Amino acid sequence: MTRMLLVLALLAVAVVPAFAQSTFTWEPDSTIGFVDPDELECAFGIQIANTTNEERVYMLEFLDDTPNNLDWSRSWCTYGFCFSPFTQVVPDTLPAQTADPDCHVQVGWGFYDYPEIPDTTLYINTRAYDEEFPNDFVETQFILIIGEGSDVDESETTRPLEYSLAPVYPNPFNAQATVNFTLPAPGDATIALFDVMGREVQILSDGFHPAGTHQLSLNARDLPSGTYLLRLQAGQQQLAQRVTLVK
Repeated sequence: MTRMLLVLALLAVAVVPAFAQSTFTWEPDSTIGFVDPDELECAFGIQIANTTNEERVYMLEFLDDTPNNLDWSRSWCTYGFCFSPFTQVVPDTLPAQTADPDCHVQVGWGFYDYPEIPDTTLYINTRAYDEEFPNDFVETQFILIIGEGSDVDESETTRPLEYSLAPVYPNPFNAQATVNFTLPAPGDATIALFDVMGREVQILSDGFHPAGTHQLSLNARDLPSGTYLLRLQAGQQQLAQRVTLVK
């Protein structure tokens, strides 16, 4: 009975994702840029695409405050139009099954009496999400190394901020669903499926994984309809969420 109550309590856990792409794909061309100090601007291109059969509005957000100095700035650009550097959140409306042909983060400097910016490293943290599903988001850190830059370990810059298990999509699902999870550091990780009695019924992945976001396919064709627990175990972290199989 005690074990049953523990399993039911785990089923109620709500996991807030740090990465998800239920209705869109988000693929930066690069997250690290290198430029000379005498260049005036740089752009990080992003491939954002609507994967649904209806028009969707996606919100693009800067997580950092607007730079308080005037020697550099950053802007969201959609369909080739760049918004004011002081605009933190902008909409990007995409028709069904289409992509924004010119979505990018524009970074500029050399304003006013500044002919160039000194060697430094700029960090730009962003978030993108479907306007209808704000908790289903993807976060990206863009890093611009100007000249010699400042002290930065390139192997550390592309690491996500935390462990996360994104909502399974779709859920409820029929036979097959997609699972996304994120690791902030390389290491062993196990993704497994359990029934309501706490019995392991499937291992989706078990072994060493590099840092970053990973995508798996949950195939439940041989399982009966019902409620299951999907669990990510990595390092000292354990995340779980409830999934429903309907046939």
